[in-house]
Amino acid sequence: MVGNKSRDRGSEWESYVRKSLIEKDNFFITKFHNNFDLKKKKIVSARPGFYRLMQTGFPDFMIWKNKSEKLYGVYGVECKVGGELSKIEKMKCYHYLKQNVFIDIYIAHKTKVNNRIVIIYDNFRDRHRAWITNYEKNKKK
Repeated sequence: MVGNKSRDRGSEWESYVRKSLIEKDNFFITKFHNNFDLKKKKIVSARPGFYRLMQTGFPDFMIWKNKSEKLYGVYGVECKVGGELSKIEKMKCYHYLKQNVFIDIYIAHKTKVNNRIVIIYDNFRDRHRAWITNYEKNKKK
């Protein structure tokens, strides 16, 4: 099938990012099993994908740190091999941030430095600042 290779590559990338967040950055991490319904403007339970039985929540992970009895914020992490979000994914990120579900959402994508794969975490607000401004402007019309 056409999508198997891409799906496998994406799944492998998710595992790589998860391992990095746990081992190197000492985050607590869990798979996010919810999704944002853009029509209802609320969070709903994720449904299984068309070809898979597992739930396909957005973003992929929910991460946080807990140091010396002080709980730090909860962040969302979406793993993208190419680093690009679709328009619908951008809209979902926007609404998660507006409803204070996550403090920030990071897009984990890869690059090569000296023939080694390196994870780049782009902050959604910083990377898509122009898109957010345009979306808010068009929403008011």
